[in-house]
Amino acid sequence: MVGTICPMVHGARTRAAGKTVLLAHAVGSLCGSALTGVAAGALGACLFGWMYKYNWMHKYKTLSVVFTAIVCILYAIDETGIARLPHPQSVLRVPATWRLREPFWAASLYGFALGVGVGTPIAFSGLYIVILWSVLSADPTAAGLVFLGYGIGRVLPIIALSSCRTSDAAVSHVDLACWNLSLIRSANASALAFAATILLFNVVY
Repeated sequence: MVGTICPMVHGARTRAAGKTVLLAHAVGSLCGSALTGVAAGALGACLFGWMYKYNWMHKYKTLSVVFTAIVCILYAIDETGIARLPHPQSVLRVPATWRLREPFWAASLYGFALGVGVGTPIAFSGLYIVILWSVLSADPTAAGLVFLGYGIGRVLPIIALSSCRTSDAAVSHVDLACWNLSLIRSANASALAFAATILLFNVVY
């Protein structure tokens, strides 16, 4: 995706136009991620909202946090390669023909599609935890806000790489990062373990 968005930014006729393309991509990504979070939270509300009627929600919240922490630990182990867990994901790719559209709309569409997250391949398992928590929270507003973090995470690398002087330089930075996938997975495993610790700590205290 860097090879698509960055050329749009660098190929703009003016610096202001390039910033507009970048902003369109960012807004699209945030809208897509927020929509996914709201949908996941709404699904959880439909599945578990009835517990409010019986005053079971407190016990449910505790169990959901513990369950999320356990899944965090399992996928942290998965990231280390010690064991392999299921990685359900879409095999679809964002259409290459979108880049033929006007840059503003192309960047917006790519941002939205990638921000949704579940409509394209999932590279790292942290997204599964965000989806799981969003459903178990049974709160569309909170889930939408939490999922915005995923959208921001999608946008920040694009913003950083767009500061490169040329598109080729941005792509070369990505290629360099690809040589460190094991380091990225280790960092992701550490983040998942940390998240599990925080979740369990909140249950205990």
